[in-house]
Amino acid sequence: MSRFLKALRGEPVDATPVWFMRQAGR
Repeated sequence: MSRFLKALRGEPVDATPVWFMRQAGR
């Protein structure tokens, strides 16, 4: 979940934020 933590920290991720929104939507 390194990408997830990075996203929370506001760091740029190699993957699109779409999956992030999906996870947050759940």
